Amino acid sequence: MKDKEEMHNQIHDNYYDVYGTVPNDEQIAKIVDSIPDKIKALAMNWGWYDTEVRESVYVWMKQNKK
Repeated sequence: MKDKEEMHNQIHDNYYDVYGTVPNDEQIAKIVDSIPDKIKALAMNWGWYDTEVRESVYVWMKQNKK
C-alpha cells in the first residue's frame, strides 16, 4: 500500500511539473499502466521517492507529453 501511495504521489507531482495542472485519478491510472518497466524496477529497488526514480519519471513524462 505504501508503494502505491508513493507512486501516486510521484506521478501527481511530476504531472504537475510537466503539464502545470493537477491530474485526475483516470490520468494517473493511465500513466501507471504506461510507465516503462525499467522505471518501475528502479522504483522497486530504491523506492519512488529516490531522486533517480523521480528524475526518470519526469524525463519520461516530458518526452511523452501529449
